[in-house]
Amino acid sequence: MNDLRKTERLMRKAQKLAEAMRKQNFSVEICRDKQEAMERVLSSVPQDKSVSCGTSSALIELELPELLKERGYQYIEWNRQTPLQESCDRLEQMMHSDVFVTDIHAVTKKGTLVLSGNTGSQIAAMAFGAGEVIVMAGMNKVCRNERAAMKYARTSERGSNYVMLVNGCVIPGRIRVILAAAI
Repeated sequence: MNDLRKTERLMRKAQKLAEAMRKQNFSVEICRDKQEAMERVLSSVPQDKSVSCGTSSALIELELPELLKERGYQYIEWNRQTPLQESCDRLEQMMHSDVFVTDIHAVTKKGTLVLSGNTGSQIAAMAFGAGEVIVMAGMNKVCRNERAAMKYARTSERGSNYVMLVNGCVIPGRIRVILAAAI
């Protein structure tokens, strides 16, 4: 199957997944690939808002934290080398940022998001902390059901101390999912 056909097939699957997610009050946008998804994030975050990112190898690979800093965003950063008290303060600031950007570890065909992490900051930000949450999700993370998604999240994320299922959004549109069809 050539790349164009594969992308078109993934776009159709993304449309179906987006429909399921919208029924659960998620705001959903579909992009062709992760580069377009990242540009969508950068163009949609107002520069006068504080923004933070979950610790994510995918976001680091896309250089999203560096781009946010370079473009002058009020970026809240945390790293593991920070002393304990400062680290706790920084994680709390991240959790309460105006905009929190993260990737997702798995998503079900019915649109349930599975998030896992080591510190819990991503989970807290998504559950109640940040004003707006932007989730970058690739169609490669789609699993048939919650059980398969939990298994995928546990095996793909080393050392996860926290796992959360997000079946919907209480405040319509607070969680915006940007689906990338081709990764």
